[in-house]
Amino acid sequence: ETTAPPTDPPAAPAQAPADMTIETAEPQQIVQGQEVNLSVTGTNFTDKTTVRLLGYGFLTTTFINPTALIAAVPNTVPVGIYNVELTDPVNNFVRPASPVQFRVVEPPPPPTERH
Repeated sequence: ETTAPPTDPPAAPAQAPADMTIETAEPQQIVQGQEVNLSVTGTNFTDKTTVRLLGYGFLTTTFINPTALIAAVPNTVPVGIYNVELTDPVNNFVRPASPVQFRVVEPPPPPTERH
């Protein structure tokens, strides 16, 4: 009579990716040349989540908690409208269903002197 070899307990499953979402990104608009912190709110962020401006690139991102990130927007971002996206090695990549946009506008012209 043979006995079945003892079975190891099943390995813990790898953390299943959770869908990240982006709800808001503030401020929504800056003047070109400004350096700002972009506050991003949503769900399921991790300490590895990175904010990306589509058409510009990745931003230095600080994890606050699973629903809040701060991304440093450098003063070199050109004038344009950028969709805010997220990337994360655990939760993959998120392009929101309804785009969250960040706008960089031209600085106002200097005032002209009247004589």
